[in-house]
Amino acid sequence: MNDRGRALMNNQGNSQQGLVLFMSLVILLLLTVLGVSSFQTAALQSRMARSVDDIDLAFQSAEAALLDGEEKVERNGYVGGNGYYRKVDSGQLPNWAAIDWAGKSNSMAGTTGIEGVTEPARYIIEYVRLVKAEEDSLNLSNIGEEVGTGGISIYRVTARGLGFGKGQAAVMVQSHYGRRE
Repeated sequence: MNDRGRALMNNQGNSQQGLVLFMSLVILLLLTVLGVSSFQTAALQSRMARSVDDIDLAFQSAEAALLDGEEKVERNGYVGGNGYYRKVDSGQLPNWAAIDWAGKSNSMAGTTGIEGVTEPARYIIEYVRLVKAEEDSLNLSNIGEEVGTGGISIYRVTARGLGFGKGQAAVMVQSHYGRRE
């Protein structure tokens, strides 16, 4: 092989080495983009999981406060005062929508603590109406039996629970509870 043939082979080798370097850089760039994308996806999934946990704790807290309110209705009925309300007229905001839940004087704190929440859930009790047996054909005992005497007072219990962290998750639950009078 003469000098000219060797020079041509050396030039081809140099250009091939440049192509390998370029391809290596492209592959490295693709791997970097893939790694960053995977990291962002994992971070997003982690935030979503924390949010679901936050909502779950807020729900558990609100549900525990709701049960506290129902128990208070069963023991005491309507006693008035902070956290007790009468049903509002139609066309007005309901009590649970109009009150400031952060204010401690217009609602009651739940006594059943849920570990990990920002603060105990709060609840209110609204007296809805008395259902009388004769007037409303209320069956106090069971379906198909004689209509009982007396009546049942209907209450609406509304509870609001906050999650952990900065209390970003807020859950409200309601129940209607009947107390035999």
